[in-house]
Amino acid sequence: NASETSAFRDVQESSPELESAEFVTKIKEVVDAYHADSWFHSVSMAIYDKGQTHYLNWSPKATVNENSLYEIGSLSKTFTGLILASMVNDGIVHLDTPIKDLLPKSSSVPKNGGDHITLEHLGTHFSALPRIDPRITSYDPNDPYAHYTLDLLYDFLASYSLPYSPGERFAYSNLGFGLLGQFLAVKEGITFQKLLEKV
Repeated sequence: NASETSAFRDVQESSPELESAEFVTKIKEVVDAYHADSWFHSVSMAIYDKGQTHYLNWSPKATVNENSLYEIGSLSKTFTGLILASMVNDGIVHLDTPIKDLLPKSSSVPKNGGDHITLEHLGTHFSALPRIDPRITSYDPNDPYAHYTLDLLYDFLASYSLPYSPGERFAYSNLGFGLLGQFLAVKEGITFQKLLEKV
């Protein structure tokens, strides 16, 4: 069964007390059960305990460790939201800041009536923007936005018409959250990656 083939290991072997901890045993059970009925290839996690970082890695096929790279997908929205909260707390931006104030002067944003999209709208999925740019009709499922440039994003904003007013209803938007990350980075004058490292 899955538990018999588990390759779950603690790569920081100097911490045997973590390996035997009850919560680690529970994690192993969950991972093994999930693997038995799933397609995932590996699991890596870090646990910070009493001043030490411990790495737990599991994979039935490939070797994984604390340096393995993973696509984190929508987890990046959590980071973007935390950056927004930090910048609001520091007074750098405000939740009610209209995104038009953060765009290059030559760009424009869609609106519905007199209502403008704000940073809060982007961060709560109330922007009235679509999930993705509908002009994206073919892409690599392993990296769907690899060829989606900033110019294409700004061009989309200039040509799109909001179907309803921002703040009117919830609608999940990858595009909106990507835009939020871009605007926060522009505000600080650095890349999103550098902004994430800074915050």
